[in-house]
This record gives sequence, structure tokens and C-alpha cells, in this order.
Amino acid sequence: LFYGDNNVSTSADLQTQKPAFELYPNPVTNGSASDYFTVYVPDFSVRQQMTLTVQNMLGQTILTQPLTMQRNAVSTSELANGIYICTLEIKPENGSGNTIRSQQKLVIER
Repeated sequence: LFYGDNNVSTSADLQTQKPAFELYPNPVTNGSASDYFTVYVPDFSVRQQMTLTVQNMLGQTILTQPLTMQRNAVSTSELANGIYICTLEIKPENGSGNTIRSQQKLVIER
């Protein structure tokens, strides 16, 4: 038996957490603006350093791009059809505080 706080999140806790960013269109298809997708960061602040990393399903980094606005267009010219993991890393500008990482799946279907 284990007693005390084990810091386990329940599925109810996970469902109520707001994602740190949104990707659209997702999936990226021929009918949508297939040359780019948009990364929207609702809680954007110029006092934070934000970086988007796109990795394929093998874990290889395909793209790394700093985010400088609340809405950022990201080119899909180097992305083949497939599933990618997009990771947003948010660092406080002055170096104090915790780095936040949030991930979402992106699908490219052209």
C-alpha cells in the first residue's frame, strides 16, 4: 500500500486541462490551405520564448521554429503526408520559472 500524495492525474483532471496551443487546419488537406498550418497560442506573451518543434513518428526533428505572435503560420513544404507530433516549448524570458511543454498531433493528407 502507498500512503500520501502520489501526484496522479485522473482522466477527469486531464479532460479539464486547456491545451497550451491549437493547430489548424488539422488535418492539412488539399482542400485546405495546404501550404501552411496555423499555430494559435491563446496565452501568448512577448515575455516568453516560444518554440515549435515538429517531429515525425520516428522521433526525428523535421522543423523547429520560434513563435513570435499569437497566431503563427508554419510552412508545410518540408512535410510529407503523415502524422507528426508538434511540441510547443514555453520558457520565461528572464529564466525564472518552469519551462512548459505541450504536444499535439498534426496530420498531413494531401
